[in-house]
Amino acid sequence: MIRRTEGHTVIELSITLLVVGTVLTVVLPAWSALGQQSKEGLFLQQLVSDLRFAQREAESKEEAVYVQVIGEERYRLLQGGSLLQAVQLPGGYHLQHNYPEKGLVFHATGQARGGRFVLMYGEEAVAEVIVQVASGRPRVERIP
Repeated sequence: MIRRTEGHTVIELSITLLVVGTVLTVVLPAWSALGQQSKEGLFLQQLVSDLRFAQREAESKEEAVYVQVIGEERYRLLQGGSLLQAVQLPGGYHLQHNYPEKGLVFHATGQARGGRFVLMYGEEAVAEVIVQVASGRPRVERIP
């Protein structure tokens, strides 16, 4: 007697769906966090790159460059009244800093007052960009 089996039983399909659902429950939050970290990393790289650019421009043209945060959602680089660059932060993020109203100033020598920019996601601080005293070199520190 030959017995043929075609298709899958309801129990086999239910177990398969249970396993897939469990895996997705574990993987999706991690996948989402990975995307957020990637977005943060790209923005921090851009901010550090812009700060280095501002410092080089101040030195090369022997004229101060201002880095101003506008409304916490964007920043701009200004030199002699001209806009060098304007950057919008990714959605949900904002910048806080400890600089006076005019913002960070890179003098004609390339030097700057030390301080920090804090990248916030909602009310949570996720990273700091620390500008070193005198040298003006930026450094990124992640906040655990």
